Amino acid sequence: MHEQFVFGTDEPVIVQQTHLGEISLKLRSQRLQGVEKENTLKSFREGAKEIASRLENYRTSFNHILMRFLAHSRVFCMSETYANVVMWSHYAEQHSGAVIKLNCLDAIDDNFLMARRVTYTEKFPQFISVDDWVADKFGLKEIDYGRLAFNLAYIKHKDWSYEREWRIHIPLLPSYPAGNGMSLIEKHPSVFGALYLGCRMPIEIQDCLIEITSRKYPQMEIYRGSQSMHSFTLEFERII
Repeated sequence: MHEQFVFGTDEPVIVQQTHLGEISLKLRSQRLQGVEKENTLKSFREGAKEIASRLENYRTSFNHILMRFLAHSRVFCMSETYANVVMWSHYAEQHSGAVIKLNCLDAIDDNFLMARRVTYTEKFPQFISVDDWVADKFGLKEIDYGRLAFNLAYIKHKDWSYEREWRIHIPLLPSYPAGNGMSLIEKHPSVFGALYLGCRMPIEIQDCLIEITSRKYPQMEIYRGSQSMHSFTLEFERII
């Protein structure tokens, strides 16, 4: 048995080589040669039991590594809709805030084009299937474990599906300081398409936002929201 060390956490995590791993690597290097079936299956069964006995001990360390990876990153969240009543309540100070429409432009190769739709599900994401794991061990398929961890940032419980969310997830380099959790990125003016003002926004804030938007981004359309008189929805009237 030998030990390997995975760094990047507060404490190194020891990863011990397993009997099943040794068998798999040996078979992988000799897969073109004949092997004795019964002894091989027996060794695999023993190795599988060994891994099962260790699983609980490694789960906490594995989850800790994944959470640190996801936390040391930046996530920018967007939605397909601007008129969802619940989102206006949650994210726009009870309809007193604003929504900005963003344009994804191929012409300027804007990084908003990196956005991916969020997947909503009730089940915990499966990091890797048994079939893929076996294929990887036998050299039949190469698994990109880093990308699998990266994909976790795009999965949420299905109760959040009303948000119709898209995300951009950018992992930071290990040497990059987390800072206050935010990064400021300058965007081309043409990215900003429209401004939607909440139906409960104080008039003085409305006037201030309209003045700033009209001066700095004259191409932007501006809408003022109101509660519908006929349904539990919002209506937006263009004012500029």
